[in-house]
Parts: sequence; structure tokens; C-alpha cells
Amino acid sequence: MRLQDDDYLLIYPFAKPEEIREEFGDHSHCLASIRNRYRNMSLLPPKKAYQIFKRKLLSQKPDDQYRWDWERSVLLELENKKLEVFASVWERIRMREAIYRDKSNA
Repeated sequence: MRLQDDDYLLIYPFAKPEEIREEFGDHSHCLASIRNRYRNMSLLPPKKAYQIFKRKLLSQKPDDQYRWDWERSVLLELENKKLEVFASVWERIRMREAIYRDKSNA
């Protein structure tokens, strides 16, 4: 069961194509295909989108917080979000596999 465009959109911009491939292996498409999917959706490359998103979060630093502490918090939040998204996509894969398995057994 391969990842669908909606899976790639969930993952975007939290992971680069290499990270997607590493996490999902044969469930994902090749690196060039992932990059082409994003390009065909008129999206920035994930790395660039991630940098823009991170910069936007960093710019929202509260006045009463140290910059280094805020940067650490933002990076931790982004990493946690990536893990949440990966877990969500794995669940979608399991659901699709169960549906197709049930259909083939019917």
C-alpha cells in the first residue's frame, strides 16, 4: 500500500523526501516522485517550506522568554509534530490495508 497525495500533504513540510523514504520505505514513492508530487501541487520544496514555517514560529517569541529557550521549544514542537504526523500516516496505511484485505476476503 503506497502513500497517497493526501498523506504527502499531511507530512509536508515536516519531513524532507529522504526522511519520508526512510520512515515509510516501500510504502513511499522514490525521492524523485515525491519531489515531483510536491512540485505538481505547486508547493515549495519541503526543506524551504520547513525553514519558512520555523522562521514564522521563531518570530512569535514572547517578550518574557529567552531566545535560546524559545528556539529549543520551537524545534522540539516541530519534531513532536513530525512524529505525530508520521503516526497518523502509519494509521492511515493500516486502515487502508485492512479495508483492502477485507475486500479481497469477501
